[in-house]
Amino acid sequence: NSYSDNNGIVSSNDIQWKQSTNWLSSKGLCLWHGVTCHPHEEYGVKFDGDYHVAILNLTENNLHGILPREVWVSLTKVKALDLSGNELEGTIGREVGELADLEDLFLSSNKFTGSLPAEIGNCLNPFNLYLNDNNLQGSLPSQIGQLTKLRGASLFNNYFQGKIPDEIGDLKDLIALYLDTNQFTGQI
Repeated sequence: NSYSDNNGIVSSNDIQWKQSTNWLSSKGLCLWHGVTCHPHEEYGVKFDGDYHVAILNLTENNLHGILPREVWVSLTKVKALDLSGNELEGTIGREVGELADLEDLFLSSNKFTGSLPAEIGNCLNPFNLYLNDNNLQGSLPSQIGQLTKLRGASLFNNYFQGKIPDEIGDLKDLIALYLDTNQFTGQI
């Protein structure tokens, strides 16, 4: 059981996750651990094939390395992406803005660096944005104010700096906002 990527061959033996049932197997991706697909009209909720991923949940699964760009561009119908509690590195790609159906983004407790891309504002449906406990830096983009359905934003314990954008005040449904343990300046 293996597949080829740009760097060579990756086999199921290369995956050292806590749970990797069916990953890189001949079974359809909708049967892989942590993957939930949108219901298929003809086949019901569990369709053994390659259909649109609704939820990718690999929380605390011993994932290491840089999150591939393909995660952002291939999961076009994903509603929930939960990769929290791993050892993922790299940046949150601008392509996150292409996830039009995204409701929940949980990337907390990893090693992500760089800034939160302004394209996050293109995601029109997020209820939860949990990016705490990473190494994110730079200013919060004003486009965060475009996440009008946002209820929970957990951005604490990063290296964000500068002024907290006034557009945060546009988030009328926001119930919980955690910005502590950053390097923000100015008044709220």
